[in-house]
Amino acid sequence: MIRSVVIATALIALPVHSAESPRKPTKAELAAMSVPAEDAALRVKITGLDELDPSVWVSTEPFLKGPVDDKFFRAMIDKATGEVVYQIYFRSTSSRGPLRLQKGTYLVGGQLKAVSIQRIGGDVSCRQGGCTHFEDFVADIPRGDLEALTNEAAAASPTWRMRLFADAIGGSDTEFLRNETRGFLIAVDRQRATLSFSSTGPASATMTTSDR
Repeated sequence: MIRSVVIATALIALPVHSAESPRKPTKAELAAMSVPAEDAALRVKITGLDELDPSVWVSTEPFLKGPVDDKFFRAMIDKATGEVVYQIYFRSTSSRGPLRLQKGTYLVGGQLKAVSIQRIGGDVSCRQGGCTHFEDFVADIPRGDLEALTNEAAAASPTWRMRLFADAIGGSDTEFLRNETRGFLIAVDRQRATLSFSSTGPASATMTTSDR
């Protein structure tokens, strides 16, 4: 697991904020907002290309550099069926115990949607003075919702919000760039086409714990 920067005062390394106190974008995020979706589609990481790998993975992990790179989109494309699992991947770093993310909520067309968040890995590092907890989480999210979130209100805002709920936080917001979201979908479609599947074909499956 790649460890992200510890922000002890915020409990976690995810760039979260309360609804009452909106967070200002970082310089890296401001720069990323101006990237066209087609260019964002080129800033992806693709793995699983060996002929013995059953699935290809596409992720936007490289899109944002530095400490803000602690949440990103990823997709698993089944080479045999072309089915795709779309996910959001979170990394948290806490100096006050495990975070244990549980649920995320967001709006699509004014309708409240919710996704379950599952913990898939963790580690703890202790030194004199205390311990730091590192956790990895994923949330499956429907492609249709991602498409809607990139198009809503002609993107009056460059970001869309998700509210995270956990043992340690009772509803804190994190934001995703619409161009990164759209670029992710473009990259997935291109990879499916490379595998000889229609870019507009079916495409949604549920990932089992062992696949993660």
